Amino acid sequence: MFHPKLSKPILNIDRNPWRVEYQRHRRALFGCGHSLARRASCAIKFCHSLARRASWVMVFFALFMGGAYAQAQGKHYALVVGVKTYRPGQPLPQLSFTENDADQLAKVLTQGGYKVTLMTQTVGRVAGKEVLAPLSDYIRDQLDAMLSNPNLKADDVVIVALAGHGVQYDLTEAGKKVARFYFCPADADIAKTTSVADITDRNRLIDLSELYAAMNECKAGGKLLLVDACRNDPTKPTLTRSLNSVTLPALPPPPGGVAAFFSCSADQRAFEDSALKHGVFFHHVIEGLSGAADSSTSKRKADNQITIGELTEHVSAATYDFVREKYQGAKQAPELKGKCV
Repeated sequence: MFHPKLSKPILNIDRNPWRVEYQRHRRALFGCGHSLARRASCAIKFCHSLARRASWVMVFFALFMGGAYAQAQGKHYALVVGVKTYRPGQPLPQLSFTENDADQLAKVLTQGGYKVTLMTQTVGRVAGKEVLAPLSDYIRDQLDAMLSNPNLKADDVVIVALAGHGVQYDLTEAGKKVARFYFCPADADIAKTTSVADITDRNRLIDLSELYAAMNECKAGGKLLLVDACRNDPTKPTLTRSLNSVTLPALPPPPGGVAAFFSCSADQRAFEDSALKHGVFFHHVIEGLSGAADSSTSKRKADNQITIGELTEHVSAATYDFVREKYQGAKQAPELKGKCV
């Protein structure tokens, strides 16, 4: 396992989830009647607790599921894209919390030592950062700059995270229908598109198969794609990240060397939640990378490091349980495809 370094540790005890623990230890430290020895013991325990929480972030991403990257100290890059609004006249409704997803994920990755490029419409409106708007050409430029970096090596890691709408169209090959999947940048134009044959550069879509290929060619040893998109058939009415994708087949796996983690399985909904102010999937990804995925089970003990296996296990269970309980039996089962080799 390798451990990305933390450039700026955060130990703010006034922020959850440390506040409760801080208050508990504070009462032990300063409560009436406690002996000096007990107060000293509580102080030590509190420091250990804070140190462990900090180390969750410091070592949160051990890419990968085996020992191939043992003790590696490579470079870590991430491109995080969140699309909130789309062009007028498109069957792509506004998404309330995709920018929250992108912002918080970028913060967690940055705290873990990643060099993060964040692309949202809010960032793109800042003077001098217009090229960080989540438009098709700008996204492609950033993907190319990161994935084709000639200086990447086997102990380096790249992450691509996409939050927004996604669409699926069918392509007929050798008499069989083959599904093609696309991420929708803010300037996507799909109003008159009904099949792959209709798609040109004017549609401004990001082809998932092309992204797979680019990630596979990347020289980094660890490559992870995170996608929270509706993956609906846009020829059906009322497309949104929160509506059923009733016609979707299973997604094809990426090539070897790339792991892709999707917010839901075929024929399911990808929910946004107003109480969380996030997409449910990315909320639990962020929680998992912040330490929740490092927990003891019957098979393993918490060890202050989070692997892809631990992350996907935590996110899958937490997302499924949250959606089932809050949305009266609805299903959202995140799906991991591919593997790093």
